[in-house]
Amino acid sequence: MRAILYVNLNDRIPENRTLIDAVKIVADLNPDFIWMGFEYGAVLSLPESEETAYKQYLKAGYPPKVAERLAAEAKKRGYHYKSLRDQITKLKKVLPHVDFNGAIHPQYVYYHMWNDITLKPYSNDEIESMVLDLSKWGLPYDKRRTQEMFRKFIGYGFYSDLTNEEFQRLILSRVKRFADCGVDSIWYDMLFAQALLIYRYITKDAKHKAVTESFEAAVELIYKTKKYVDKVGTWSGFLFLKHINPNLPSPEIDFITENPQPNEVRNLRFNKNFWIALKRLRDKFIPSATVMVTPDWGPGCGHMMNVFSQELTPQQQCQFMRIWKDFCDKMGFVPVFPVHGGNLGEEGKCLKKKSYGKYNKYDALAPEFNTYGCIKSLMVKDYKVLLLAAIIGAILAAIGLGRWCQK
Repeated sequence: MRAILYVNLNDRIPENRTLIDAVKIVADLNPDFIWMGFEYGAVLSLPESEETAYKQYLKAGYPPKVAERLAAEAKKRGYHYKSLRDQITKLKKVLPHVDFNGAIHPQYVYYHMWNDITLKPYSNDEIESMVLDLSKWGLPYDKRRTQEMFRKFIGYGFYSDLTNEEFQRLILSRVKRFADCGVDSIWYDMLFAQALLIYRYITKDAKHKAVTESFEAAVELIYKTKKYVDKVGTWSGFLFLKHINPNLPSPEIDFITENPQPNEVRNLRFNKNFWIALKRLRDKFIPSATVMVTPDWGPGCGHMMNVFSQELTPQQQCQFMRIWKDFCDKMGFVPVFPVHGGNLGEEGKCLKKKSYGKYNKYDALAPEFNTYGCIKSLMVKDYKVLLLAAIIGAILAAIGLGRWCQK
């Protein structure tokens, strides 16, 4: 499988890149999978179209000036459902086989949200009911203290409670709209983080009710998501809890993601022990799931994409991607190369190189990085190897050696 990261084909970054231009860039690479092809923002609900955006933000309770600014940004960056449908329609005309993946962040809840099917805004009280409060499991943390602890893992907004039924309905309303627009698969960010963080920082007990119920809620959301899309993926961290408590249910997951750690990027070398352990856990608990080795980023400094883009030269970035691909080939993993997307670092602290001198978003065609040719060579090389193998297999089959070749 050949996979890339390209977040939002219609974001006009750089400003002179049209949707058609972006489609041509992706088609030139001919990937089988586009990870995070469109992302449901962490702290901003998705409007229906650029024409309706202002009214939707206004109806949700934003002040007029804020609603106007948000609507203008949605129009400028193609951040609405109409744009998503247009992206997928145009892309599928030239790449009908590609799996267009949609990303959703279930760890956030914030004011001024609405259900994406009914478009009905939630009241502040309804939002408050979706906020994680550990005292519901008898733990000595009220809602305020719970949020103080968990907010450091998301940076802003409130940390959501995945066990809340209304919150799950909200997430599924987004999934359904993604599917209606043509999204093929869903990737959930931090889906099992609620269970993991409660275990690591609160209970130290993988059998505690707060852990098991949070884990089960994530598994249930995956099951419900599959009513709308065929494939679901998330980070690999849940395997750690399954290893500690094998009685936890096994999710019907199709692919798991894990990223190179900052020091692996910095040192141009993968930590084999970690990845071998990950593969063993995958083989034990979800053997049919594909492991995708993806970029990663977040707020602040020192994350994978910050090190990759700011500390490595373009030549070193290409060198690391070759190492990345070779390592994945040996492990049976799928490398996801960063074509477009990913926060580069925090302004004023660790952000020195921006794409085209102005965007805090990685772009392989930007002169500051200029890694598109390298990515293409790796993708084409992979394609040629697969094509050659298919041709040899067909020849061997024709002369009666195909079965022997498959052993």
